Amino acid sequence: MMSIAGKRALITGINGFTGRFMANELAAQGCEVLGVGSQPSDSPGYYQVDLADVAGLRKLLADTQPDIVVHLAALAFVGHGAADAFYQVNLIGTRNLLEAIDACGKVPDCV
Repeated sequence: MMSIAGKRALITGINGFTGRFMANELAAQGCEVLGVGSQPSDSPGYYQVDLADVAGLRKLLADTQPDIVVHLAALAFVGHGAADAFYQVNLIGTRNLLEAIDACGKVPDCV
């Protein structure tokens, strides 16, 4: 198994239930953990960038050059009622993230 110690990991949705656990596990494995979300946070290594913000995502990926990208940001509550929000975050947001990764000038080891 490949060692990930010393790798830079970027987690979308880091403040969510799964994101917090993933951050702890990657940090325990020796990764430098960075997080991104749409809401403000004072956490170190956190960047407030909405997945709809293509320019913001491109800048974030170009600036951070992550080795690992873990995409956990999503709307999961089906009873939410706003179908367009699901589409924008879960589909378009994912596409925006992948395009930003492609444009950042570095191919991550793992996405």
